[in-house]
Formats: sequence, C-alpha cells, structure tokens
Amino acid sequence: MLFRSGVELDIRNPNFEFLRGKKRVLVISHFALVYSNPFSPEFWHQLFRVVPEVRGVLLEPFSFSVPDLAPAPLFTQPQAQFYGIAENFYEVMRALEKNGEIEITEIVPDITGLTTNSAISLMRFQRTPR
Repeated sequence: MLFRSGVELDIRNPNFEFLRGKKRVLVISHFALVYSNPFSPEFWHQLFRVVPEVRGVLLEPFSFSVPDLAPAPLFTQPQAQFYGIAENFYEVMRALEKNGEIEITEIVPDITGLTTNSAISLMRFQRTPR
C-alpha cells in the first residue's frame, strides 16, 4: 500500500513527527525549499532522524550557484538576491553529500530552459538507511 499525501510544513522549523514509523519517503519540492533563506541542513537532519530512507526530487532554482557552469545559467545570482532565494542551497546539498549523508544522483541545472524567470534546476538524491 502506498501512502501519499501533501502537508503544510514550516520549512524553517519543520516537524516531521507525522512521518514517524514510515520506512521511506519521497520528497518532491518545487520552488519551496529555496525560500528558506539561508537554507539550513537541519531541515534534512530532522527528516533523517524520523525516516531512515529518503529520496528527493527537487525542482528549485539553484543553477546560479553551480560552479563553472557552461553555458551560463539562465537564472542568475542577482535574480536570486532580488527574489530572496537561498544562495547556499546548492552548497548545503553538496556538503550533505560530502559528509556521506546523501547521494546526489542527478543534477540538471536548467531543466526548463525557457526564460530567465522560469529556469528551474533539478536535483535528485537518495539517503539509504545506515
């Protein structure tokens, strides 16, 4: 049996107790996590304390922070600053990977590629039980 639901969640102070007892979850975000500025790794740490296996499909604008991206990203750092988007989101995710907390399995910097205002990046990751 699959358990699917959407919930209201305070990104800056998440409470994942409603997931207690679940073995795995799939987190899908779309222009949500980057508005917690600065983005804190504690968001994931709190989830990982409750659920052992987590997979993520994150559709967030972070291409401006991917180093050495060629061609240049459609969504730029000045735009991120204008909209109040977390400039550290990509760095936080890479740090979690470096620490062995997650494995990033795919990054597509500009998945839509239509205009500068609609440029969305894709990041897929997984965390398996330790």
